[in-house]
Amino acid sequence: MNSKTSIAHALSETEARINAELEELDQVLSVAATPLSGKATACVEEIIRDLRELLACARQSENREDLGRALLNLGTALADACPAEAIDLTREIDNLSPPSTDTEAVIAADIRRIAYACLGDPVRARQQEVIVSRLRDDIGTTIGDSSAQRDQGLFARLRAERSTPADRQYAVELSEPLDEWLASRTTISLKDLGTPFGQFTSNDLHFYRNATNLLDMLTVRLKKGLGKPDCYLLHADPGSGKSFFVRQFQAQLGTKLEDDVIFLECNLSAYQDMAQVGSDIVSDVLIALTHHQPVLLFIDEVDAKLGGESIFRRLIAPMNGDPFFFMQKPISFAKQNLIVFFALSAKPEDIGGAEKWPDFLSRIPPTHHIKLPEFGNPLCRIYRAVGMLQRGHFPVSHIEAAALMYIGLRPWSSVRELEHAVEAAKLRAASSPALELADIALSPQDIDDVNDLCGSDIYAGPTHLVEIS
Repeated sequence: MNSKTSIAHALSETEARINAELEELDQVLSVAATPLSGKATACVEEIIRDLRELLACARQSENREDLGRALLNLGTALADACPAEAIDLTREIDNLSPPSTDTEAVIAADIRRIAYACLGDPVRARQQEVIVSRLRDDIGTTIGDSSAQRDQGLFARLRAERSTPADRQYAVELSEPLDEWLASRTTISLKDLGTPFGQFTSNDLHFYRNATNLLDMLTVRLKKGLGKPDCYLLHADPGSGKSFFVRQFQAQLGTKLEDDVIFLECNLSAYQDMAQVGSDIVSDVLIALTHHQPVLLFIDEVDAKLGGESIFRRLIAPMNGDPFFFMQKPISFAKQNLIVFFALSAKPEDIGGAEKWPDFLSRIPPTHHIKLPEFGNPLCRIYRAVGMLQRGHFPVSHIEAAALMYIGLRPWSSVRELEHAVEAAKLRAASSPALELADIALSPQDIDDVNDLCGSDIYAGPTHLVEIS
């Protein structure tokens, strides 16, 4: 059997398997109370695996029709599960030669409509909806063959019952008690959240979209060269992961630029004298700029006072790219690729009386204010923990559902407190096949306190193992 015949055979076998799986999904959806039941979820996961295999075969076949169909099928399945990947698939369709057919254009636009809605981008979602409507009017109401319509219909039913409005805030929403939600899960993956922001895990689509847009716009400006420092203000509670987020922003920026971005960090609370703070910041930046690479400076607790003095007055000229004196010589950060992130230790409304605070604030565009995601909802805590569990020297691949229930319900004082508990639990479970409730819980009394607070029973909760990825 030659190579082309072998690939054609693999394509045929995979398509037959997918058709059988789609038939099974149709039957499950017809009888299941919710499409998110364990059986329906397993069906969808199996279909997506086989659709990926089908796309790999289609790429090898070099057949334009097979490749276009495989891209659309996988894009349809991933439109709400992995929206960023689905959008990339439609871009690949747009670049095929010969160009997309009218039918492919309609389906690709519909995939983008769903994906942008799931990413919390209602404007782009609405634009794609108009494109779909216009194309359908132009070519008639009959789109594609009956099997393609059936496949799209199945995934449309899944999406409809998941209730995913275009302006939703969370990628994964909790519509039932946490113990019931966990009982239906055999796997929890960061892919549930769509494309992550580096290793910074968030269930908040609004935050993800804002951070990604800022990153994309900054990348464009850096390639052209900044006229003055690009400044951002982080709004976040202590221990919420400010430094970690800025580090991920730096890493993502370096990836987009295909260049190293030098990272500098300064925490004002570590100093006793404001003059020394200013001197250290300027000298560190000047040395870094000699490498002729972008520099990202993170100044934490910028509102701290030292000796009754705030630093805002000293920052205004450098932020604006204006000349200022350093070691009795005039210098300027104009026309340097310098990015500065400032983080506060207090809420902005509590700083109003500080000297030059209004002037400082006016030099940071409102669109450059970044609010880190809230940490008060069970799924936000669980997905943050899932991200932590996979990092470091003792990564965890399986965890007891009761441990996840404890993580989700416990009112952690900060992300930092959760991270410390997770790291300690990973050490305790280092020689075990899975991390259990006993590894993460601080004490039996702590579990009882959580149960009393939430009216739950973690001990009686689901105890099966959940795979995390």
